[in-house]
Amino acid sequence: MEMDRLISRHTLSDMTRCVILDACGTTAIEDYCDKIENYLRTQLSKENLYLTSRFSCGYGDLPISLQPLILEKTDAYRRALISCNESFMLIPLKSVSAIMGISDAPTARTKCRKNCKDCSLYETCRFKRND
Repeated sequence: MEMDRLISRHTLSDMTRCVILDACGTTAIEDYCDKIENYLRTQLSKENLYLTSRFSCGYGDLPISLQPLILEKTDAYRRALISCNESFMLIPLKSVSAIMGISDAPTARTKCRKNCKDCSLYETCRFKRND
């Protein structure tokens, strides 16, 4: 919430600062999500389990309208004061909700990295990006 207030404070006076703060907030939350994801991968690997990639409402064919249901099922408001507005945007803005699967076998999706060309499955992966 503090980041939202900081951005809002400069909205009328310094749009450049708003854009920079917004980018910093996005980078910070994505970095935090990556750390949590890596922690979960490490913990699951001890049990020979694999975590799929993060997938959020609005990605691909997962409707953004599912946002309230995910927040409800995870008790997000009580646990972290996260809610969404009528347009399904998260509040605070620099928040993330995501779904990840757990599998007993690695798949192309569980092995994906940020750079497809570094992946051992690059030649055969049907999900690869041509970076």
